[in-house]
Amino acid sequence: LKEPDELEYYYGCDLSPRMIELAKKENYSNTNNIEFEEIAFESIVQKDNNNKFDTIVFNGSLQFFANPFETIRIAKEKLGGSTIVLSHVNGASFVRKERNENPATVLSFMPTKEELQLWSKDLGMELVVFEDDFYLAVLKTTATTS
Repeated sequence: LKEPDELEYYYGCDLSPRMIELAKKENYSNTNNIEFEEIAFESIVQKDNNNKFDTIVFNGSLQFFANPFETIRIAKEKLGGSTIVLSHVNGASFVRKERNENPATVLSFMPTKEELQLWSKDLGMELVVFEDDFYLAVLKTTATTS
């Protein structure tokens, strides 16, 4: 990862005003190349612009989407994500428990390694990192599809 002053542009979004405030406080939001916005992922996709991103990170958020595969597909196809990072600090088992206890809010589970391998092929990507304890998955566009 790069330091904020090394980035061409960084854009972060979240539904929570508290998280946006924290991100601004912790991440040098006074520089011109970093922006944080309180907005839903779906709204970014629907914006009428040509914004494309090199890397898209779903940190502790993928489980709030009803269809994780579709969300990843949209991130790649509509937003240009050549690298997509999925993470959850508490891991997949925590998300499973959270989903079972609160299915109205937690809409899905974290994808398994096997699911991500299948999805990656369908998307012209490759699963290059997978850790289940601290859930971390990194998908990269394969050379033939970039």
